[in-house]
Amino acid sequence: MKDFYFIFHPVGPQFINTMLVTFKYIPKDCNVVVMTPTPQLLKDIVVDFNLIVLDTEDLIDDFTRRTDNVIKETDHDKYMEILQKNLKENKRFCDITNRWIMPWLVKNNITRFALVNADCLINFDGELQEQFDYMNSNYEGQNVMFGPVMSHFYNKQVYIERYGHIFDKHGIPKELILELPESIRAFDGWMRGFLFDSTDKVQLYFNIWDDIIKYGYEMDSDDLKQNPWTVTDEGLTALIAEMIALKHGVLIEDIVFNSRRLVKHIYHPENDYFGLHHDFLYSNMYKLQRASSRQEFYEVNKDTLIPFFGNQNGIPAERVHEVIYDLNK
Repeated sequence: MKDFYFIFHPVGPQFINTMLVTFKYIPKDCNVVVMTPTPQLLKDIVVDFNLIVLDTEDLIDDFTRRTDNVIKETDHDKYMEILQKNLKENKRFCDITNRWIMPWLVKNNITRFALVNADCLINFDGELQEQFDYMNSNYEGQNVMFGPVMSHFYNKQVYIERYGHIFDKHGIPKELILELPESIRAFDGWMRGFLFDSTDKVQLYFNIWDDIIKYGYEMDSDDLKQNPWTVTDEGLTALIAEMIALKHGVLIEDIVFNSRRLVKHIYHPENDYFGLHHDFLYSNMYKLQRASSRQEFYEVNKDTLIPFFGNQNGIPAERVHEVIYDLNK
């Protein structure tokens, strides 16, 4: 556990507050890095584990400053106003700026880590040590990329034409794309884990990832527009992982032990109450309603929200107040 790092990238006060929920469960010998455009919101946080807070501004480059629509507002209501204004202007919330933690990891000789979303819980049921024990005993000495796996269907020829030159640039022949299956393994964006034996592999992954994202922006690629209001890249990082796995013998795994993964992900519809971007899941299945404010969201969904957290997230009714930071305020 001492050489492994959890990397959070919360953008916006509600996502920082959501992340802080898990801090009370994290053991003392854990390493947590928070990359955020509003580090001042964490200046008074006191924890008993190793916490490193980094300012996004110090990590990204000028291209990313132009494209990623990073919001630095610290007030919740003002942040939501800017976010919704951006969306109306077709400026999507960017969920992939966290790639810029990798050069920092290389500089600090960190090769074992997981990029996790702010709505992930660490050690919520005291399970973290057994998860690490299982991971270490089953994957010792191996290079592994891990996370919750989804199937991604794609057009091989399109991917070769769009991104083949980038793999060639980094020493992975683009023709290897033809050897991949029709459906490749994509990690859901809430956790992407890495167990590498050298910083060279971390740097390689970043170099390809950053080049593909920038090229995708430059050609206004639909590959970055798979979600209504966020910039996402699950299909592209699936391609990167499969190509690195094929060229360098890295495993792609969904590591599950005792029906648990390294972190527990939960959906927080109260954080995007205005849009409910998982609309089929939220509105159709659980009858959650959109609202114009968090408080209104709680009021109009008072009979459905707690059952939602139980049925969808597996959170017992008596513990829901633990994971929603302002439910009872």
